[in-house]
Amino acid sequence: MLNDPTGPRQSVAQPAPDHNLGEGKNDHREHRQGADGVFDGRDRRSHSTAIIDRTIEAALHPRLVRSGDASSSRLRAVPTAIDVSSVAGLIALGIFTAQILLGLLLSIGYNPIRQWPRQRGLKLFTFHNWLGYIGLATALTHPLILLASSTAGFRLFDIFVPIWSPTQPIPNTLGAIALYLTAFVVLTSYFRRIFGHHHWKQLHYTSYAAAAVFYTHGVWADPLLKNRAPDFIDAEKAYVEACALLVLGGRPGGSAGGGGRGDGVPGEERTAQALLIRRSRPRNVG
Repeated sequence: MLNDPTGPRQSVAQPAPDHNLGEGKNDHREHRQGADGVFDGRDRRSHSTAIIDRTIEAALHPRLVRSGDASSSRLRAVPTAIDVSSVAGLIALGIFTAQILLGLLLSIGYNPIRQWPRQRGLKLFTFHNWLGYIGLATALTHPLILLASSTAGFRLFDIFVPIWSPTQPIPNTLGAIALYLTAFVVLTSYFRRIFGHHHWKQLHYTSYAAAAVFYTHGVWADPLLKNRAPDFIDAEKAYVEACALLVLGGRPGGSAGGGGRGDGVPGEERTAQALLIRRSRPRNVG
């Protein structure tokens, strides 16, 4: 009876399932899907969710690297120096667009004290200048990031004189020209008291040339540095085009900074000048 293989002890000899290895068994069953074809609902949902997640990730991030071990492979998005440089250029372009639009408001005599939002302490001219400083620093950082790329092949000389750059020399040269024009506008604005208001105003029109070259560079240049043809309906290109249209549509009366009340004097400075003129007038005694 003790050695009878058909006895009731046969069921006791079955090994108990190891709960600590449940996750590994699920992965093992997941790899055997093509052979078995049978899963419970939990495994099927987790496997489908993993496929959906990988599909969405691959669609949102076309530049992916594959990494993994012997049991699984996963997709992981890794931003390169070229990607970071492209984002920095878009940020700089947005800052310059906001600066130009604010400058257009100042050129027509907009005063936040007398007009909306009727708040004191808003120094738009100071904010306008700081946007220029931050935008110039961001625009300079935009090409310098390429020096950290192992595939771009840019040297420091190619950053400042990109006519002989490894890829797309013409669009890169336009970007360098826009950077130099922007630096000229920022420096002349900082030392505007040396030039005088009239001469500084004439020099300040260079900002429109810098904007035109900057927008052309943004539309023409390939953000991946692969000399691809411009895709004008791409999200990045549409962003650049929208910024250019905002500047073109924001020119008051077709002439920003001239005509009417627009003499390029900031609103707070205009108010101070008006108070000085009013105090200097002789009072009528009668």
